[in-house]
Amino acid sequence: MTFAQTWRDFTTAPLTLGPSPGIREQWRQGRQWYAVWVLRVSEPRVHARMAMVAAPLGSAVRPFLATEAHITLFVSGFPTADPRLHDDVAADVLLRQRDALVAADLSLTLTVGGCNSFTTAAFLEVHEDGGLTAIRRLLAGAADEQRPGPYHPHVTVGVYRDARPTSPLVAALSPLRDAPLIPLHPTVVELVVFDAAVEGSPLLTRHAVRIGP
Repeated sequence: MTFAQTWRDFTTAPLTLGPSPGIREQWRQGRQWYAVWVLRVSEPRVHARMAMVAAPLGSAVRPFLATEAHITLFVSGFPTADPRLHDDVAADVLLRQRDALVAADLSLTLTVGGCNSFTTAAFLEVHEDGGLTAIRRLLAGAADEQRPGPYHPHVTVGVYRDARPTSPLVAALSPLRDAPLIPLHPTVVELVVFDAAVEGSPLLTRHAVRIGP
């Protein structure tokens, strides 16, 4: 699936998908910390574009803070010393992933483009030269990813607060679809965790691996 197909899917969906009551509790089953490999995005031009896209969406979204801007690389799961559930991940698996990244010769050149949207969240498209694929392949060598759908690298602008008609949102986002590409040269891959019980929980770094020259 391409970004173009993602946009077509959004424009033809009748409603956004906001959080459903009880889903978070059902998902975490009493567990607290959830682990994800990410690239943090500190580029001010990306932060400005996030704000520009969030503004016309108004109360439809819960905007992401600039300090939490990131590109998800690999969704690991709930870290534990004793994996029991399908989305648990053993601590030693995360260490093997870290060590694989340390041993690899990796570099990244990315660009951030215009806006797009899933039915759950508005985002900025991220385009790559194959480096993300290489990193994801390394991480997948140690564990299966907890990802329900295809991987589309992106920077989340905001998550939809509820179920509402998409038509006004399509109208708001359409003029912002085409935008000059913003280059990114990430130098650190991070394993972060967030509190699965708290919506909008900050990302806390557990491992950081330098990449690039």
